[in-house]
Amino acid sequence: MKRLLLIYILILCYGVCCAQSEFDKEFEEFKKQTLCEFDDFKKKCNEEYIEHLKKTWKEFNSLTPIPLPKDTLTVPPVIYEEEKPKEEIENKELLNKNIVIPEPPVTEPVPEESIVAPEPPIVEIEPEEPIFIDDIWEKDKATYSFSFYGTEASIHMGQEHSFKLQACNNSNVASAWEFCSNNYDDIVSECLELQKKHNLCDWGYLQMIKKMSEQFYGTRTNEATLMTSYIYCLSGYKAKMGISNGRLYLLVACEHQIYGKRYFDINGEKYYPIDCEEDGMKICDADFKGSKPLSLWINRTPNLEYANCDTTRQLKSKRYPNMAISVNVNKNLMDFYSDYPASEMGSDFMTKWVVYANNPLSNKIKEQIYPALKESLQGKEKLEQVNMLLNFVQTAFVYEYDEEVWGYDRSFFSEETLYYKYCDCEDRSILFSRLVRDILGLKVMLVYYPGHIATAVCIDEQAHGDFVEMNNEKYTICDPTYINAPVGTSMPELRDLNITLTLLK
Repeated sequence: MKRLLLIYILILCYGVCCAQSEFDKEFEEFKKQTLCEFDDFKKKCNEEYIEHLKKTWKEFNSLTPIPLPKDTLTVPPVIYEEEKPKEEIENKELLNKNIVIPEPPVTEPVPEESIVAPEPPIVEIEPEEPIFIDDIWEKDKATYSFSFYGTEASIHMGQEHSFKLQACNNSNVASAWEFCSNNYDDIVSECLELQKKHNLCDWGYLQMIKKMSEQFYGTRTNEATLMTSYIYCLSGYKAKMGISNGRLYLLVACEHQIYGKRYFDINGEKYYPIDCEEDGMKICDADFKGSKPLSLWINRTPNLEYANCDTTRQLKSKRYPNMAISVNVNKNLMDFYSDYPASEMGSDFMTKWVVYANNPLSNKIKEQIYPALKESLQGKEKLEQVNMLLNFVQTAFVYEYDEEVWGYDRSFFSEETLYYKYCDCEDRSILFSRLVRDILGLKVMLVYYPGHIATAVCIDEQAHGDFVEMNNEKYTICDPTYINAPVGTSMPELRDLNITLTLLK
């Protein structure tokens, strides 16, 4: 399948370069043959899946949700009492350490193994049992507009694309899927283009097509669920459908373990139902060919329409008052992040913070705050620059426990820390690590003590204080919650505890 997609791309490139050449005729024949192969393959995948849908679906019981790690962050912020000059701080290597190096995917968020060509040819085939609504719009004029997280989008979709499930059973679901297979090629392609246009990660893409389907058919209707399921599967993602009490549900495979959400173990993989808390249901356990699990890594910030918040926030370092910024974040992006599921990979709870820490700041926010921060750092030595950024994060924000603010543990993406009034040690460490990597270009690790999160920075010049080593490189402790503490200073009560290190990208 990958070979077919590669050939299809080469065809497009070759067609542009050789459009006027003597090989035009040969190229057209080659293109026609390859597109036919591609369509045949896609048609075969759908036909096989439809046959599975017609068969008896199996009974599955959901499993208990994976809870958030019990070891909550309970160490309060501490005010540093400066007893020694920075140059006299004792050097001490922290030896009781465990190292975690997560490996997020390096590919773009668009699935690699989509079985849908970028611009598939239109094939008109009447389904065996037509189930579309009688009121037909003109296809070449029908444009359907919808919104997701305050962002307007549109695709070419009309009433001729709609269907009705008279009853929710495997036979009707199979007929509806067959209808989609004959009418939704262009829709899937346009959705994938929107994914690229809006820089949507896997989760963001799922939310986009879900909101589009629900605005077309109605919230939590069986038709909306089937439409979402079809587009999601044909976009290259692994999913299944289940039925319980007359309702159709979408279940998505995820390479992360999502906290606090019931799941189904199907053929050794975790499938998470969308908008469903059913204890059990009948599920079609067949796999759609060429699919991959959803990933919760975010490689690029979603490109959502910018909506200013009610107030612009003023943030300033107490020790370095010229290090001050004004920031107004995108409210639509905050809503998107608020819905983002907390998760981990490989049963390693440290990875739950890496998802947040490796997420980039949006270009809009960088444009607002980076020029001012860089100007205040200009002309300073690297060590002093790190100290200045550290004090900015230590003193510009108000500390509060998640339990007091939210009633549960909640991690922030860096942009959320710039938005919400309160933050805790994990949020500060995530933001500080982002600033140091972006502005100073230095390597950073998250440092987990039982009940606390700090960071360690690989500083070019010699830095005094507590440090750890990884790959023959020295990383000096920087604690954004140890107020006014300089680089190299750990909270005294944590200094001899076992720690876990996670290298950020």
